[in-house]
Amino acid sequence: MISGSLRVTRIAGIDIRVHVSWFLIAALFFYLNFETFSFDLPLIPSERIVLAAATTLLFFASVLLHELSHSIVARRFRLPVHSITLFLFGGVSNLRREPDTARAEFLMAAVGPFTSFVLSGSFWLLREVARQTLVGIPGEAVPYMLEQLSFINLALGVFNLLPGFPLDGGRVLRSALWALRRDRRWATRVATRGGQAVAGLLALWGIYQFVTDPRGGVLGGTWTLLIAFFLFNAASASYRQEQFEDSLRRVNVGTLMTRDLVSVPVDMEVESLIGSYVLPMRARSFVVERDGRPIGVVSLADLRRVPRDQWRSRRVGDVMLSLEKVPALQPNDDARRGMDVLSRTESGEAPVMDDGRVVGLFERDVVFEYLRMRDELGLR
Repeated sequence: MISGSLRVTRIAGIDIRVHVSWFLIAALFFYLNFETFSFDLPLIPSERIVLAAATTLLFFASVLLHELSHSIVARRFRLPVHSITLFLFGGVSNLRREPDTARAEFLMAAVGPFTSFVLSGSFWLLREVARQTLVGIPGEAVPYMLEQLSFINLALGVFNLLPGFPLDGGRVLRSALWALRRDRRWATRVATRGGQAVAGLLALWGIYQFVTDPRGGVLGGTWTLLIAFFLFNAASASYRQEQFEDSLRRVNVGTLMTRDLVSVPVDMEVESLIGSYVLPMRARSFVVERDGRPIGVVSLADLRRVPRDQWRSRRVGDVMLSLEKVPALQPNDDARRGMDVLSRTESGEAPVMDDGRVVGLFERDVVFEYLRMRDELGLR
């Protein structure tokens, strides 16, 4: 999830969020439409405001539908979708993990541009209907607005089909290469290079706009360069994420889990836990027991949420994470599944169970330390 975003609604169980940068592009899009309607249509200011606002809202509704189509297909492949975020450069579906097959990747990616093309055609058909049924100023303004929305969605679909990761076209390319060579990491590397190449071409186009039209090309050139910068960084970050996930697939939970567990009773005061265990032992996580049976885990993160003046009145059982709320990890699970569990539960650790016993704790900090050490040793 992109930081700095606000939850505005929930659709089909998916949080719809708006990043603060969205307000900037929404205002810019509104202004550009207002100016366009001023030049091309004989409208009074209030009419231009209404049309510009309607065009802006319908455009972002189109972007939202584009992202929802990705999310709906993702759910068909049992991929959990955390949220959809609208931001400066459009929208992004926040999946908890990447697709497991090339087929799933292809269908998830292709449905986005397909949705944009369907919307483009739908707006064009509505334009024709409006031209035949509306008269006067509405007969000019509404078809013009629908025409703009048709062209915008067409451009959105075409742009997303560019063969550069992480654009939809780049994901389609990756899925094809993945299916061809059965090597996801190689396919990601090639698609990432495609994303960086597309970013480079966009940057050249932005510079060209500056050079050929020093006055009128400033806005378009700046915007193109910003998109190129974003795409280049997104492609690079996506490849790093793929390396991260690939490293986790190669190691199991049992290898990374903390085995030297310390158990504490469920009715222990928080103050006693901190004074007698956390600080002297410099331990961050503990198994919580009742009558010798494990019932939960408590971590430093859980303890930080307890106000200092409540340390004596609160018990460990009040702040622990119950085992019933955490999907059980097994020692043979790969570490990527372990990170998926931590992401879903928004926890820093999860118990590892074997034959009904807690045999270890899988901790996010330990995973990051493992990956950092691999990086320092030059292992990829």
